[in-house]
Amino acid sequence: MADTAKTKAREHTRGPRLLCLLNRHEPAGRRASWNGEVYLSRCEHCDKPIFRVKKGKWKRDRRKGRVY
Repeated sequence: MADTAKTKAREHTRGPRLLCLLNRHEPAGRRASWNGEVYLSRCEHCDKPIFRVKKGKWKRDRRKGRVY
């Protein structure tokens, strides 16, 4: 039951969190798409485009011309 409370609390919290400001992001819904080079997604917390550096580590994608 505590997990449900945490999930609902997270849903209501919008905007960047401290880890996002430190360029440590989390993919939305734990889903990502493969574009032939890297996995791409959007951050669950700040909704910025992100890419997977290695398993479990995501960074903000500031490269131009990427499709999400």
